[in-house]
Amino acid sequence: MTRRWFPKFKSKKPGPTNAIRKGVPRGHRRDLVFFLLDGGWVRFFSVVIGSYLIINTAFAMLYHAQPNAIANCHTVGDAFFFSVQTISTIGYGNMHPITGYGNIVMTIEAGIGLLIVAMITGLMVAKASRAKASVIFSQYLVMGTRFGVPTLQCRVGNAKGNDVVEARFALSVLIDEVTTEGEKVRRIHDLKLKRSKSPFFMMTMVMMHEIDESSPLWGIDWTQEDSPLASLVATVSGHDATYGQPIHARHFYAPTDILTHKKFADVIHTHPDGRFVIDYTQFNKVV
Repeated sequence: MTRRWFPKFKSKKPGPTNAIRKGVPRGHRRDLVFFLLDGGWVRFFSVVIGSYLIINTAFAMLYHAQPNAIANCHTVGDAFFFSVQTISTIGYGNMHPITGYGNIVMTIEAGIGLLIVAMITGLMVAKASRAKASVIFSQYLVMGTRFGVPTLQCRVGNAKGNDVVEARFALSVLIDEVTTEGEKVRRIHDLKLKRSKSPFFMMTMVMMHEIDESSPLWGIDWTQEDSPLASLVATVSGHDATYGQPIHARHFYAPTDILTHKKFADVIHTHPDGRFVIDYTQFNKVV
């Protein structure tokens, strides 16, 4: 058995997106903005609310550090709520600084509050205005016969049904190879599709690649442990007419995600009133 020099992708979401990065230069490391924009809304609001509570608690302790720095402020709880009023520029007037120390801390907090509001507003606008692709990919790739030719198939669907203009589809494969100099490399090969673009993408689409002598998959038995096939990746891109922005979606498949002698079940039917019905409960079903 040939020894594999690169590991195969075995995770549920295989690919370079979950690679471990070491020694990244300081100027190219991920920052807080990337962390918030890259994650979901739960992460975003968790960080915002957590930071809000921590900042107000810290300033409450500063206010409480000098007795009688704030009028009518007697406990840490009072100082916390005064901090909330200050950082939010509310200022009811019941509590106010009466010493130089209190005024200095209040001035610093007011400035920080302005910066925080501006930053959070910008991040929310940037995050909410991004066009998120509603493209879903089939759980498996299927290998069947189309017109007498072995064909690798990948099904994609537009879950929202919005108008995606000039959609482009691509299917690539990562194969372990050895160069003429004996160097072991993992190369990406683009698979030729029967149709790689469409003027519209509103329902579903099946990417089809015929495996013939010109195919990079010709002669590869991916059922073997020492198969040079490492992974496959499907991508969809287009222009979202609703947001007026380009969209992109990608999904990685491991060799074990390929089902042979199968085909996708039909998901599109006709309603009695003539409209199309797309049954996404059958999207991953194969027969």
